[in-house]
Order: sequence, then C-alpha cells, then structure tokens
Amino acid sequence: MTIISHNRYSSSWPIIKRHFKTALPHLNLKKTVNVLLSRLEKAAGAEVLRSKPYFIKIEPTNLCNLKCRGCLHAAENNALSGSGKTGSIDIGLFKKVVNELKQYLVKVSLYSMGEPLIYPRIAEIVKILSDNNIGSVISSNLNILSPELARGLVKNRLSHLIVAMDGCDDESYAEYRQGGDFGKVMENLKILIAEKKRQNSKYPLIEIQTIAPEKNDRKKIEKIMAIAEKLGIDYFSVKKDLREEYGNPQPKQKTCFWLYGHPQIKFDGTVQPCCFYYNDELNNFGSVNDGNMEEIWNNEKFRAARKYFKDGKKSDPYLSCHKCIFFKPKK
Repeated sequence: MTIISHNRYSSSWPIIKRHFKTALPHLNLKKTVNVLLSRLEKAAGAEVLRSKPYFIKIEPTNLCNLKCRGCLHAAENNALSGSGKTGSIDIGLFKKVVNELKQYLVKVSLYSMGEPLIYPRIAEIVKILSDNNIGSVISSNLNILSPELARGLVKNRLSHLIVAMDGCDDESYAEYRQGGDFGKVMENLKILIAEKKRQNSKYPLIEIQTIAPEKNDRKKIEKIMAIAEKLGIDYFSVKKDLREEYGNPQPKQKTCFWLYGHPQIKFDGTVQPCCFYYNDELNNFGSVNDGNMEEIWNNEKFRAARKYFKDGKKSDPYLSCHKCIFFKPKK
C-alpha cells in the first residue's frame, strides 16, 4: 500500500505522486509534449498559453447524500440548496468538452462539490473517457454502490477511486460524515474489491483518504490505515482540513499551477480556474455553453489571473485569485 500525503496545496508534486500511476497508461507523444510545454510555460510565467488543459475536473453533479461538517451541503449552510444552484451535467455537454480536449487530456476528475455516484450515468461517462484513452478518478463517500454500478465502473475501466472515509468505526465516522454509515462504506468496498477480482481487473486503483483529525490523533489515523491494509487497498492518504487554511491563510509566493493545465468545469458549464472557491461569483471564468474550452483557456480572465501571479498587477479587479489562500504573486 502506497502512503500519500497531500497537505501542500501550493505544490503540484503531491498531485503528481497521487495520480502518476493511473495517468501514465494514457500518455502518448502528443500528450507528453503538451504536458512538458505546460510546465515550461508555467516556469516562464506565460499569460497566453500554447499548451492545453490536460488534467481537468468535470463535475457530474453537485448533489450529495450527506451533510458533512464544513461542507456547503451541511445543514447549517444553505448556500447551495437554498440558492437553486444544484443540478447535474447534461451528457451532451460532457461529450462536447471531452471531444474538444481529448487529444490532450491525460486524466479527468469526475467530482467536485457533490457525490458522483448519485449521477445516474456515471458509469457511462467513465466509458466515454476510457474509449478516448483518458484516465478517470472519482472521489466518493461510497455510501451508495449497487452491485450493478460496481460492475459498470470496473467494466468501463474507472482508473482511480478515492474513498473519503474519515473514521475507523461508527462513532468516529459520524463525527465528520454526517448522515453516512460506516458499515455501509465497508460493505461497498468489499463489493467493489470482489468485482475487481471477478473481472480480473486491477482497476480502479482504490485509495482510502481521511481528513487529518483534530489534535492530530495519530491513533485514529493508524486504525484507518490498518483497515485499508487489511482490505488490500492500493493507496492511503491523509488530507488537511481546508477549514484551517481558510481560517489562517499562509499563501506561498509562487505561481499558481492550476492556471496551467487544471481548470474545473461545474455541472452547469461554468469554468473555474480551480476548485477552491466553488460558490464565488468572482471564480466564474466563462462557460462551455457559450464557447469552446480552448478559447476560454486564453480569455481575458485567464490571462489576467496568470499576469497577477507574475507581476502582482490586478488588471482585472474581479478575480477570486486575488484572495487565494495558497498562492501569492512573486513580486
């Protein structure tokens, strides 16, 4: 079992380590050249890019079955449910984005604010990616998984499944995953593992992820890790609670790497430079309903954001990037 730490959101290396094994089979010469060009353009602080997005997020749905502590779906926060900003992606829109970028895409994250396995066509969109030689990753609370869905995800070659567990028993799990069922998660993990064996497939690689407990409870982490080892899980990771970052931001003086290959597309087609200011109107950089992703990638918003991290000048005052908790301009 590989142990991954990805607390440093200001560095791309934990992300590379986490996804390298499942991205590698989908690389070819053209995609490799594009990735290298992207890294060079980031190092140069380029504002207009020749490279194209290669590892993006496309949100199937922002609906969720849980109300976890600190999430927009939590009972005490109606920023989503009370605003009419919930829904699921149109399959035609998903195909449009993939068709525009498929020559360059190495992997697609099929999650953001919601629970991806709620989306009724989730196995179908995994297949669309597989058929186009594009890797896929889903992050799920895994409270929902029928044998039929497990069969479809394995058959259609989901590359990577992240299971957000955050507990080692019913009591500790309920502290964070409100409305969830620890026993159900364990049962569903066993269903998926059995289905992988039945189809003689190593995919999806399974990662158990836990948010670092308060007061750095090492015993709790060790217990969750022991569960992962017993099940034969591929990866184990500990994630920092982002509420700490938002409450006490300590941005690094460096260029934001999300602006050089990793945009997010919400279920409604809204394009965002990253996933950290989901409900912020200043994080709206365009819509794939109104244009193609290649055009949006170098529009005024993206150019202004890249320029800001290069020289600190706010050529567009209406950008979420100006309050980023992870990065700040070099000058």
